Amino acid sequence: MWAAALWELYWDLVASHGFDPQWIGGSGGNNIALQLVMDALALQPCNPTMVEGRDALLAADLAGYGGAHECAIWRAFAKRGMGVDAEDGGSANSVAVVEGFDEPLACPEPGAGLGGAIAMLALAGLRRGAGRARARAREARPRSGS
Repeated sequence: MWAAALWELYWDLVASHGFDPQWIGGSGGNNIALQLVMDALALQPCNPTMVEGRDALLAADLAGYGGAHECAIWRAFAKRGMGVDAEDGGSANSVAVVEGFDEPLACPEPGAGLGGAIAMLALAGLRRGAGRARARAREARPRSGS
């Protein structure tokens, strides 16, 4: 699960920041992902839980990038059951874990920016138009007994 969440984060960052073949000194999403993981290693406790590791990545992002990738981190980890409502049982050896798939409310759905808003408005318009067409069709039907 941990590797899958990091893989998800890696490709999300590459999609939004591009790929830079220069591993040292590069500025692509691949470089950002690597730097976040390396910085998080120094911030997490010894023998961390997956939730503590996730929190270390969030702290590394806040310290190194001002929290610019917070929603990408939450999205990747929530997709794998380590969202805001996940519980780790208090230790890396605990079996009392609870998966959680929720992201913070401050993180919008991907594509919910201006383009997403326009698409939602267009869909709402289509639905309204379809509703009007159905109403006109009902009005045009001959009534029984007339």
